[in-house]
Formats: sequence, C-alpha cells, structure tokens
Amino acid sequence: MTITTEGLKDLVAERIDLKAQEAEIKERLAMIDGLIIDELGTGITPVGDVKVQVSTRKTLNNKALAAQYTPEAYPSLYKPVLDTAVVKEQFAPSALEPFYTVSAPFVTVK
Repeated sequence: MTITTEGLKDLVAERIDLKAQEAEIKERLAMIDGLIIDELGTGITPVGDVKVQVSTRKTLNNKALAAQYTPEAYPSLYKPVLDTAVVKEQFAPSALEPFYTVSAPFVTVK
C-alpha cells in the first residue's frame, strides 16, 4: 500500500487530533472515576442495569521492605540478578545484539 504525501499529512493530522481527544477523554474518565469512588466507596454496587465495582490493589513496597530486611541480615530473601547497566558498559554493542528483542513498530509524532 502506498500513501500519497497528502494522504500521509492527513493521517498524521488525524492522529494528532485523536491523541488530543484521547488526553481529554482520559482526564474526563479520571474525574468521573473520582466522583464514583467518592460516592460509592469500595465494594460492588448495583447502578441501574450494571454493577459497579470499586476496588483497590495491594502491592508490596519493595524499597521499604528492603530497607528493613537488608541483604546482609537476611541473605535468604535475596537472589543475584544480572546488572544490565554493567553488562552494557563492559560489552560491545555488537556482542549484545543477539540478546535484544525488538518491539512491534509504533508511531511517535513530535
């Protein structure tokens, strides 16, 4: 498929417009979610023909946990991990090339 220069300009302009709409929609959704959370609190509440669930997620604060349970005092809680920053410093880029994975193509417009 070949797109003309004018067609490409139109696609990029449409993409810019859609990204702006996306930002507005995300902002509006966040505001609506905040109002719903304030009104309902956590749990499942019937609203019309649907059930609205407000919930939280619980995750470990790894930094706080590691500060209290240090590797020196609790070595059994830790495992060695490859330091990729050091690897990148010590290996030539060509040597690392076979170890890279490539993402699906994506578009950025500036």
